[in-house]
Amino acid sequence: MTIGEMEQRFVAELTGQYGEGEAVSLANLAIGDVCDLSYGRSFQNRSRDLSPEQELLLSEILDGLKKEVPLQYLMGVADFFGLKFKVAPGVLIPRPETEELVDWILKDVAKDWTKERPHLIVDIGTGSGCIPIALKKKLPEVEIISVDVSEDALGIASANVLLHEVDVKLIKGDVLAGLTNFAAGSVDIIVSNPPYITGSEMEGMHANVLNNEPELALFVPDEDPLLFYRVILELAQHCLVPGGSVYFEINSQMGNQMLALLDRYDFKGELRKDISGQDRMIKARRSL
Repeated sequence: MTIGEMEQRFVAELTGQYGEGEAVSLANLAIGDVCDLSYGRSFQNRSRDLSPEQELLLSEILDGLKKEVPLQYLMGVADFFGLKFKVAPGVLIPRPETEELVDWILKDVAKDWTKERPHLIVDIGTGSGCIPIALKKKLPEVEIISVDVSEDALGIASANVLLHEVDVKLIKGDVLAGLTNFAAGSVDIIVSNPPYITGSEMEGMHANVLNNEPELALFVPDEDPLLFYRVILELAQHCLVPGGSVYFEINSQMGNQMLALLDRYDFKGELRKDISGQDRMIKARRSL
């Protein structure tokens, strides 16, 4: 079978489920990854024959897509901030919106930090490790510690730390039970993309997310949707340096509630929209 014939098979079998545009994109991504071709080049090599191994692997990926398994889990890899990360069902798939959060941190660091003293960034709920590793690649001199309660997540994050050859310390910890790893006034930045989807929002979610990505990293109780943010802000009151900041990814429906929460904890809040115009990121700055 040629690349072009496999492309046609993907589009024919997935269009009814995903729509033609998404089916073409999935074919391009899957074939490009399996055949080691950059995005778009698979369509420039339609006459090239697939090896038996490539044909089998692509057929397995196609079967998985028809079962609503995310492509990133089927391939075992996801792109984030120009880097490739190992992923598996034990961790969330990195999203483009989270890249914007990383970019915000990097711009603030470049503007505000000096090299007069060492700095510490703490990532809470690290998942695949995409946030701390992306930061460490750009800030090699900064100490970064990442925390997660999930052994599965820490295993995948550890594999990604080794893959990218960075010095990011991984520790197991449950922020809801209290983290005692950080001394008062020792942390410059806390970053977190915690669970923020309420149970009542599940109905509007795509099946490939609901049936595959870890509930532990997605959902919060309807009666306390800001649970993780409140607990992390309490930690930040203790361990942030004066003028230090917390950067959160948030539920797009809770921007105003988050600003009110930051005010209650005496943090100065700055809310930002993502590229699609949704309230998605917030910065909480501790007073000097």
